[in-house]
Amino acid sequence: MAHNIPSYYRYVSSLTIAAAGSGYDDLTPPTITITGGGGAGATAVCTVSAGEIDTVTVTNIGTGYTSSPDVALSGPVLGGELTANLSFASGSSTEYDNTLKDKIKYSVPEFVREEYSTFMQFLEKYYEWMEEEGNPIHILINTNYNNIDTTGDAELDKWATQLAANWSKNVAVDRTSLYKNIKYIYETKGSRNSIETFFRIFFNEEVDILYPSQYVIRASDGRWQEPTSVKAVSANKLLITEGAFTGDIDVAANHEAVLGLTGKIIDITYFYTTGFVTVSKTIPATVSDVLAIAYSSPQEYEIFIDIEDNTTIIPGPGSNAGGAIVFEGPIATVDNVGAPHVSRQAGIYPTAVNYTTNATGSTAEFQITVDGAGAASVVITDDGVGFVVDEIITVPDSVLGGGGAPDLTFDVETLLDGELGINDITISNTGLEYTAAPILQFFGANTTPASAIVKVTETGSLDDVVILDPGSGYTQATAEFIFDTDPVRTFITLRADQNIDANAKAYLDRCLLSASAGVYSGSETNAGFQIGQILLVNENGDDAIGYAFDYFAEDYVIIGGANKAYVRVERLDANGVPDLWTVIDSGHSFVNATTNISLYSVTGEEIIVPIFTGYLFQYEGQYADDRGKLSNVNRLQDNAKYQSYSYIIKSSFPQSVWDTNLRGTVHPAGWEVFGELRILNELTYSMNIIEEISSININTIQTDLAVTSETGVALVQNYIDSEYYGEDYFGTNYIL
Repeated sequence: MAHNIPSYYRYVSSLTIAAAGSGYDDLTPPTITITGGGGAGATAVCTVSAGEIDTVTVTNIGTGYTSSPDVALSGPVLGGELTANLSFASGSSTEYDNTLKDKIKYSVPEFVREEYSTFMQFLEKYYEWMEEEGNPIHILINTNYNNIDTTGDAELDKWATQLAANWSKNVAVDRTSLYKNIKYIYETKGSRNSIETFFRIFFNEEVDILYPSQYVIRASDGRWQEPTSVKAVSANKLLITEGAFTGDIDVAANHEAVLGLTGKIIDITYFYTTGFVTVSKTIPATVSDVLAIAYSSPQEYEIFIDIEDNTTIIPGPGSNAGGAIVFEGPIATVDNVGAPHVSRQAGIYPTAVNYTTNATGSTAEFQITVDGAGAASVVITDDGVGFVVDEIITVPDSVLGGGGAPDLTFDVETLLDGELGINDITISNTGLEYTAAPILQFFGANTTPASAIVKVTETGSLDDVVILDPGSGYTQATAEFIFDTDPVRTFITLRADQNIDANAKAYLDRCLLSASAGVYSGSETNAGFQIGQILLVNENGDDAIGYAFDYFAEDYVIIGGANKAYVRVERLDANGVPDLWTVIDSGHSFVNATTNISLYSVTGEEIIVPIFTGYLFQYEGQYADDRGKLSNVNRLQDNAKYQSYSYIIKSSFPQSVWDTNLRGTVHPAGWEVFGELRILNELTYSMNIIEEISSININTIQTDLAVTSETGVALVQNYIDSEYYGEDYFGTNYIL
């Protein structure tokens, strides 16, 4: 009878993702290399999702490892880290040939074999029986003592002497799983996690662990923080159904995309224009928290970010620029015809191209009549193209008889409306904070659109407008334009995504950054403001209170409350006018970089306050907690309980029950542990409420019907004669 004797080795059973990293290519994952550890042959592959290592699969477990091998990732260092986990297994077997019963005769002296044949038969039968299934030799050869999954309690006791000598056999978890994973408990010895695991295993209890060191008072130990945030709106991506855009906004997905930024590394992308070339630049940041602002439409968010200390401004679209359209087109009327001159020859003179202008008009024709006194009159015979209002037209005297009079001049008074093009934009307000050039958009009915580009200065103002195509068909009354900043909005993407608008999660929104000293023009000696007074700041001038058009509708609309920023009075001048403010809520949805607003004191006096907006708001500083402060919470160090190397366990079991086992297993050397007894009481109670209604009071209701003359809407007024009760007040459809 033959038996297989397995050999044992350690192999790579799995790889743990210690750090997922960021910035990896989803389509080309890094290559995994496993080296060292005394073994060879292990291989693995990984997948990448959103730039992070997502899954790892061992493709070859290898063999012969005596310690954990090193795991390396190919390519640039992007923060990914993998660790190898080893397990035992049986390898190739060697065959054990059951020949003891045949060979036992050669183990005894020759004279015994020859003279005691009966004894020899007994030995052969005995060893044959020992090698049968279930008997000692068969058990010894065929039992895999190194496979903890197949061992019984007796073998587990032997494992315990090697792996868990100080651990009780009566634990609240499966002993096999415990011994297989006890290595990781030892590796985290002393940590909060290892102590919590200890109590789950021994007592099936969740305990609280406190560290008194956090209550030890230390000089200058307070943690000062100045949170920074940006206000933003979701990117409002369209809803996709069956692979196609439906035209609807996917509100839920957009909301989750913004809230999902919490804890992520992001890029804030803004635009910058040099000359006529606009490029994008990024600012790296980490999102610590995202808050949705209630009752805002579109949905606003406050995104708290950790950003480089030297970053104090996040650029965004500029504002406040304004100007007027300069039209061009055919001449309708002229004025300011030159004064009479005695030397100008009387007659009727048709002109075609025999004139010059100081602007861009051309192809117009005129008939000029000069009377006997040298006075000229002008009739338009061809209205031409490309003329602008107040363009000066000069006709040489040689065309008008050449009598020696000065050349005749006249101005373009009006143009033919409805046939106009855009000649230029006169910039009346150069605006503020235009780091990127806006797009000039023209509007007008029945037109061929004009196009133009805008030039910005290094200081962030609009410098010039260059008309590329004047368009046609505009009328002065309906033609409009805007400096469109939407294409150069600052937006947020995940670091793993490309910094392009298609990947935007949210667009930054203007918020209040500061306010200047107020200007008071009243006659009172005291304007009536008070230090600490909090005032609402609203750029649009309404009362900033949100009103629901239909509050109980699923898609109700909020009107008013555009900005909802608040400032606090910090200092007053001699006339009781605030000259120092603190912004306590930066609000949202501001349009202009700066605006003068009116604020009112408790006595009704008005002051004009310049406010300034932007994209990166920093809260006034505050301490994160009570560390470093004298209080009834903090304690002086006593080198026992209140010191850096102690911890407290709150458990429902007395410390005498768990102290010895804890110290022998997961307790860190050099530390002191204290127990606090947690007393638990289980209360069982039930309540039965019985309500009996013997009758229902039916009320008499009188109805008056009145119809308003203005709207024609019927209004019903009900008069209830007596009290009435709900038959089932707590029901979904209770009856009155």
